[in-house]
Amino acid sequence: MRLPLVFFAGWLLSTAVLAAEDPREIVLRSVPRNQSDIDLSRQYTYLTRTLEKQLDKDGKVKSTESKTYDVANLYGQPYRRLVARDGKPLPAKEESEEQKKMDKELGKRSRESEADRRKREKELRERLEDQKKFIREIADAFEFKLLGTEGVDGHDSWVIEAEPKRGFKPVSRRGGILARVRGKLWITRKDYRWVKLEADVIDTISFGWMLLRLHKGTRMTFEQRRVGEELWMPSHAWIRGGARVALVKNFRIESETWWENYRKFQTDSRVVGFETQ
Repeated sequence: MRLPLVFFAGWLLSTAVLAAEDPREIVLRSVPRNQSDIDLSRQYTYLTRTLEKQLDKDGKVKSTESKTYDVANLYGQPYRRLVARDGKPLPAKEESEEQKKMDKELGKRSRESEADRRKREKELRERLEDQKKFIREIADAFEFKLLGTEGVDGHDSWVIEAEPKRGFKPVSRRGGILARVRGKLWITRKDYRWVKLEADVIDTISFGWMLLRLHKGTRMTFEQRRVGEELWMPSHAWIRGGARVALVKNFRIESETWWENYRKFQTDSRVVGFETQ
């Protein structure tokens, strides 16, 4: 009888530990860390690779397209330059055209007036602040349940279920999205970072004055990883489901995005200069 008693005692202890850990408090503690990562992310450049699949009504792949962008920092603001398509470097002519586009934008930003620069930076700060508000709203938009712990990519993490809370009133521009999804969060126990997120769309989500809609049943995942010692950055995102463009065309998609090759931007230079992470 001793062995079953040992297991029973261990189960009681693990249950008591989970009960003592408030999932909402865990989410609240994670918020300022994720907000800090948003600020620090402006100091980095990286590569982003997308793979988009058009699906038929049965979910079979009709077509695929892959693009790779180098995201540079031009006068304090990100700029995406296409560098590869379908896993292959661009042809010389197209590469030259992309370089010309970047040079043109660089020239435009270098010649902007002080008033225009302040306006551009103000708009960027407002977008970042709204992004941070959106993250903070997550703690208020859901009812949380602690499911246990799990290792994710080598990180011991809490697994937290999130169900939309009735009566939630959004304050950020994108906050209304939160009432239309349910999902799970994996938050690292060591430093309260969101290492993984899963979400299911339970009601239609509209973007850009309804130019794009994601249909009920769409599924999404989002993952992050540590970059250097100071922050966590996106590593992978996946979405699969139905969408509608301009209220006219319905289609099914599966889209993946990878972020890689993070490099720290030297703040004493306004355009280039990297440290490999």
